[in-house]
Amino acid sequence: MKKVSIIDVAKLAGVSVSTVSLVLRQKGKISDATIANVQAAIRQLGYVHNVAAANLRASTSNLIGLILRDFSDSFSIKVMASIVQELEKQGYMVFLGQPQDEGEHLERCLLSFKQQGVAGVIYLASDAASPHLPALIRQCPLPLVAVSQSLLEENGNLVMRDNRQAAGLAARYLIERGHRSIGYIGGRQESLIRQQRLLGLRSALVQHGMSYKEESAPACSDDTRAASQATRHFARAKQHHHRPALPLAGRHAWLH
Repeated sequence: MKKVSIIDVAKLAGVSVSTVSLVLRQKGKISDATIANVQAAIRQLGYVHNVAAANLRASTSNLIGLILRDFSDSFSIKVMASIVQELEKQGYMVFLGQPQDEGEHLERCLLSFKQQGVAGVIYLASDAASPHLPALIRQCPLPLVAVSQSLLEENGNLVMRDNRQAAGLAARYLIERGHRSIGYIGGRQESLIRQQRLLGLRSALVQHGMSYKEESAPACSDDTRAASQATRHFARAKQHHHRPALPLAGRHAWLH
């Protein structure tokens, strides 16, 4: 069966090939009647527009490579959903990669992006213990933006969350409402997010002449069960003056 071409569409619609191309790319000033005529010809012939080939000819791309290594991370999943939604509004398509490591798999992922002709790469950092991006990401020859849940010690196009400022604001909110004993629940000891939030908490306490107690900030794994156990530990405190009035909670520390 002969493959339907853009020339066939133009002949059936009674317009030039360039007009069909403009309709496909949604460019130029074309009447609604002509657009409807071209679209009818496309449907009748079953023509499928080869976007990759068109991008190659025009030296443009509407593809964005998105790298997400950890699909169990709820924050990254929500960020990914927002990114995809916004890119689609702007007419871009997302090419998703999930490399299993920062070496060979990540290298193959970036090579695949390059072969597909993506316009750029968005990297969702998932390593909560390192302030640095993987070497292959730092050296990526494609336009790149890194999104991180913590402040990174990197240069380049970065979108980061200021955990220190956020914890400081939360602590000051509680202090201004009369709470004098504040703790923090959540995060592993090696987590950058935890470390940065504790810096913000300490800073807010010191600014208000209050002391920080290590026992008021227990570390726990990133799951709701561990966080619930840590929260119950606060509730079972025997001495009222040793118990935080309100604990600040990490992302998995839901209060029960």
